[in-house]
Amino acid sequence: MILASVGCGPKTDPGAFSEEEVQARRDQLAKAFPVPPPDTPEQIREKEAKVEATLPQVYVMLEEAESDPTKIDDVVKLSMSLLTLVPGHRAAKVAYGKARLAEFHNKETTDAVHALIAINSAVLEMDRLREDFDDLSEDELQLCQEVYFNQARREGYFPQGEEAVDTFKDAISKLMASEFNDAERLKTEPKFQYFFNDPKTAPDLESAIEQIESSAAENSSE
Repeated sequence: MILASVGCGPKTDPGAFSEEEVQARRDQLAKAFPVPPPDTPEQIREKEAKVEATLPQVYVMLEEAESDPTKIDDVVKLSMSLLTLVPGHRAAKVAYGKARLAEFHNKETTDAVHALIAINSAVLEMDRLREDFDDLSEDELQLCQEVYFNQARREGYFPQGEEAVDTFKDAISKLMASEFNDAERLKTEPKFQYFFNDPKTAPDLESAIEQIESSAAENSSE
């Protein structure tokens, strides 16, 4: 019930609703927007079959986009539709990550906003891939490495941005957790030069390089 008050006594918030009114509104919303029932096993199999049948098309389109960048948006949409159809599908996650990474490379120098969206979307899906599966293949690990490396690179375009330091440090951490082992690439990447000179981020790069080189030295001595 909505109450009104007069005089100097305690006042009731005129926008307050009783618990009964709140529950009634929830019930109305539930009736207006019912939650769909979960898929049956047969429906799940049909969706998975559709994803499997369409994945080759994603990779064909990715190859075509290398010579015709205008097709990159279409391949992103297609890969996203497959992931939406079966969110936990492992191969769909990989295809979507590759499509978003290709989109980032396509737009990083011409469209900063969409390039950021592309790499952040790829990062989010690679994070999920690593969380959901602990037996990543070599191809999956390499994809994670490329995504995280380019997330760090992207910060090199705006190194003084408000979140640049934290994002860069997080990207390097995830890169190393994905078994990255190319110290020379870290040393020579132009977009990392600012971060080598920043006392907030230089230790992260130096530590990563030291870790890679120490591991390589140990392996060569065995």
